[in-house]
Amino acid sequence: MSFLLLLAAYTMLLMAISCKEYRKILILNVGSCFLAAVYLYLNGALVGATISSLAGLASFSQLCLPSEGRKPIKVIRNSVALLFSVIATAILYSKPSDMLPCIAFCNNRIMEAQAKGQLVRLGLVLGGFLWAIYGLCNGLYLYTFAEMLVCVTGLKLYLRTKRRLSGQLASQ
Repeated sequence: MSFLLLLAAYTMLLMAISCKEYRKILILNVGSCFLAAVYLYLNGALVGATISSLAGLASFSQLCLPSEGRKPIKVIRNSVALLFSVIATAILYSKPSDMLPCIAFCNNRIMEAQAKGQLVRLGLVLGGFLWAIYGLCNGLYLYTFAEMLVCVTGLKLYLRTKRRLSGQLASQ
């Protein structure tokens, strides 16, 4: 059961990283976060499970906010991201390894608030690396492997998209 939850969570996350549209990335990330939270809870990583649940709620809150680039909207989006980040860090930190998912959480929320798919993708890569270290510290080796797979895949897609966008700008 636990393995299936992990497989479903990371399948959704890999699908999210592969999406081009910001909203689709967030929708898949919400589902992935909640499945990962259940996996972490069942494996005794309670801080990780709580932070993963908060991550799902934070991603959902960004979905509910308008994504146009006007300054008041950006301030609201970033404020919501900061609020979730402060809550996660203040409530959940108890030992040094807990800081890793807290930093990953903050990183991902700020990247999501920018309403750009490429930044969300980069945030998932950086956050995934920190989550992988957290999994390693908690003896969750399959989880660590899955996070590293997300990092490698996400970085590859990020760089490919960046090259494609650079090529489009150069041809104009």
